[in-house]
Amino acid sequence: MVEILPAHDCDLPEILSLQKLAFHEAVMRYDDFNIPPNTQTLHELREEAKSHRILTAIESGKIICSVRACTRKLMKTKVRRRGLVALAVAVSALQKYSGSAPPHVLPQTHSEGS
Repeated sequence: MVEILPAHDCDLPEILSLQKLAFHEAVMRYDDFNIPPNTQTLHELREEAKSHRILTAIESGKIICSVRACTRKLMKTKVRRRGLVALAVAVSALQKYSGSAPPHVLPQTHSEGS
């Protein structure tokens, strides 16, 4: 079973290793070892984690997938800090890996003036 969980600081070294592995083919194809996913440091990833939501897909205790979203750039002011980006990413990951998602996963929201 795959669990979608928020990343913690202790997950970042594993996420960085996974990132470098995931981009290895692109590095080799373009013969460019200087692409940002390959050169990012743990310190840079920690800084990025301060402004981005990082989610992990965990299977058998191992991180098998990680996604990042900058919620401030994706959300209207009225709906920030409600976890909607994290929820959307989690549902997307669930659909990708399991082929389905719970039918009523998105909460009904009401906002004034919309």
